[in-house]
Amino acid sequence: MQKRFSQFAIVLVLAAFGSLSCTSTIWAGPPLPPDIAPVISGTPSTTDTAGTYYSFTPTASDVDSTNLTFSISNKPSWAYFNTATGTLSGTPTAGTYGNIQISVSDGTLTTPLSPFSIYVAASGSTGTSVPVMESWWLLPGMLAGVGIFARKRKG
Repeated sequence: MQKRFSQFAIVLVLAAFGSLSCTSTIWAGPPLPPDIAPVISGTPSTTDTAGTYYSFTPTASDVDSTNLTFSISNKPSWAYFNTATGTLSGTPTAGTYGNIQISVSDGTLTTPLSPFSIYVAASGSTGTSVPVMESWWLLPGMLAGVGIFARKRKG
C-alpha cells in the first residue's frame, strides 16, 4: 500500500541579541491527490428459468486501491453473494426479483452498478400461445370453429 503523505520537522535555532530561541515547523509535503472512486460495470442477465443455475460477476477496478470489497442490496433469497468478487449466484425459484444493486468500495468511496431485476420463469414453462390460424363459422343454431395454436418456446 502506498503512503499518502510524508512528514518531517525542520528545527531552526536562532541567535538574536545574545538569547537563544528554538522554532519548530512541520511540513507535510505537497497536497494529497483526491481519492478516486472505484469503477464498476457489467450487464447481468435479467431472465432465467427456475432450477437453472444463475451467475453474474461485475468488473471493477480502482486506480488508487487494490483492496476492493463488494456489497449488495435486495439480494434474492435463493442467491449467494461473494463480497470479494461481487459474484451473485444460485439456483433461482420462480418469481420476479427487483431493484437488485451491487456496489464496490475502496474503503473510502463506493460506486453502485445500476439496479436490475431478474425474472425467473417456472420450470417447464414454454412461453405463450400464439394463434397461427383461426377460423370461425356460424351454422344454423350453433357456432362452430377451429383454432390452431402454436407455442412460442423460451430461448
